[in-house]
Amino acid sequence: MVLAGIEKRSKSTVELLERLNVYGQAYQRARGTKDAKLVVFASYVRQSTASALQRDFEYLEIYPIKSRLWGLPRQLHSLLGVTNMEKRQPRLLIAGDPIIGFLIAYLAKLLSFNRHFLQVQFHGDIYEKPKKFGIKIYARWVLVRFQISVATSIRVVSRHQVTEISKLNSSKERNVVLAPIPISREFYSARLDRERNSVGFIGRFHVERGINLLEEIVSEASLSNPELRFQIIGDGPERINFENKLKQSIELKRVFMLGWQNHKNLIGELELMKILLSTASSEGYGLAIREAVLAGVQVIAKDSGGAREAQTDFPDSVFIYKDLEDALRLISERMAIDLPHSVVIETRKLQLESDLRGIESLVNSWW
Repeated sequence: MVLAGIEKRSKSTVELLERLNVYGQAYQRARGTKDAKLVVFASYVRQSTASALQRDFEYLEIYPIKSRLWGLPRQLHSLLGVTNMEKRQPRLLIAGDPIIGFLIAYLAKLLSFNRHFLQVQFHGDIYEKPKKFGIKIYARWVLVRFQISVATSIRVVSRHQVTEISKLNSSKERNVVLAPIPISREFYSARLDRERNSVGFIGRFHVERGINLLEEIVSEASLSNPELRFQIIGDGPERINFENKLKQSIELKRVFMLGWQNHKNLIGELELMKILLSTASSEGYGLAIREAVLAGVQVIAKDSGGAREAQTDFPDSVFIYKDLEDALRLISERMAIDLPHSVVIETRKLQLESDLRGIESLVNSWW
């Protein structure tokens, strides 16, 4: 696997490697030998960091792609680190992300005279034609569409993505691997006996996540019910604008801006939520939606492919809205209803089965 963008022992790094370690364990079990390991080549990782990470993730082999250069030249120069793969003779290269990870993996494939197979993965609909114009946006879209044409296999995380990829390139339909993102087992242990009295939001603060709609919902719902409590979790470029706009319409006494939270703290916050709001107009898998459902939270989500898929899987826990008025109605209705524990227990069972099927499908696509 070629995995780009790991710079330090951060939250995203550790959580990603935990997930890869699960895949590595399944791969070793499927191959029936301890010599079968998932090899991770990470740019922006120092040797000392790689060694520390290696001790924590026994089913992975982690190698830094070394380079002393900066910017784009640094990324291109990091290709030299891929020569380390000759020690392992990998059959398959997996692009860890659709930009730098893909470029490194694809060029490594060319340098090996196409000896390696290549798998790309999409966790969202970045292959759809952009609605906004921008050189960077269109360049990324062209690169992603190129990936679909040259990849040996394409890993997606949602059922609707299988249909979308097939429409874009019917010849690739049999090469699409459906493997949802496995959810951390920590969310299965969330307490269900705590009093829930708030509406929550989890996500990055940028326009694509529907932050303007979130501001409208919080403002209108607070005016309708001044006792309503909001837990807003996440950071991003639009956070300050969100808070400033909200201050113009309501007091923020019952709106708690909690910033980024690690898994342990996030679960504690979910245990206090009765409702989670999702405002993104486009969802791949809806990971936050599913994590919330496993923690016993009802989810009110903007209509999207990922949200509809989650509602199909968990009809008693996920509710879809079309517009602001619809969202406000659902908040009012669902705040008056307690989700039965039996529904959450059944949800956890179904999600675990889905995770295990997805891991098996992904691992089977590697050999």
